[in-house]
Amino acid sequence: PNKTMTSSNTLKVVVVDLNVKEWCVDGVDGGEGVVGFDEYMNSALLYLNAQLSLSSNNSVVVIGCGPHKSAKLYPSKNAPMAHDDRHSVYADMNTVVMENITAFVKEMEEEDGERDVNTPPTSDFAGALSKALCCVNKYRQSATSSQSTTTTTM
Repeated sequence: PNKTMTSSNTLKVVVVDLNVKEWCVDGVDGGEGVVGFDEYMNSALLYLNAQLSLSSNNSVVVIGCGPHKSAKLYPSKNAPMAHDDRHSVYADMNTVVMENITAFVKEMEEEDGERDVNTPPTSDFAGALSKALCCVNKYRQSATSSQSTTTTTM
């Protein structure tokens, strides 16, 4: 076995733009190369599952951003307990991420009625990136000094 693969912990942080209005505008285009939201999320979750399958020490964080807000979608306070079966871990992560995305989008839609129509629907990437950096910092602080730690933000 590859020694660096088994001895290092890796954190992947993925920031997902959940601005429904922007995804709809891109999807209406129908142009070649335009990826729909469902296809994007399936690919992102597949990537994260692959990350988790490489080592039981690997971790992932998913942060969503939308108009004027961002939130950590995974892991969440509502996340199920860890299982011995790795396949259950992947399925649970997929379920929690998608449930939290649905709740986040629903909350954004409810807040949309309260916003000024002239306010541009920009996404809160700055807030999402701040949350991502906080996760990386917390992860690095919790890593033991004897283990090698690699972090990647996407």
